[in-house]
Amino acid sequence: MSKAICNTSPIVALSLIGQLQLLWELFDEVYVPKAVYREVARGRNKCFGVTNLQEAVDSGNVTICSVRNREIVNQLYGTLHYGEIEVVVGAKEPSPMLTFALSNPLSEL
Repeated sequence: MSKAICNTSPIVALSLIGQLQLLWELFDEVYVPKAVYREVARGRNKCFGVTNLQEAVDSGNVTICSVRNREIVNQLYGTLHYGEIEVVVGAKEPSPMLTFALSNPLSEL
């Protein structure tokens, strides 16, 4: 079973091209940390991704998750944004996150 934890960039980028569903088509389970969800909902790119992400959460295709190790999240803040830190920390926690979604899907092109 493949699992992904997703940063803000793929959500915004895939929403821009109308392909957010690729996340749950490629992965059995898709997780978004609370900080990433807040970034999408309140960020400067609010017009891109917020509706798509909310629909994905409401339909059960994406699960909002909490990172357990808040201490390391708080220690790392300033070097990265909370969303990025929660993706990294969440992926290292035992369960449920096992696989990263690309933080910049266009960097591979």
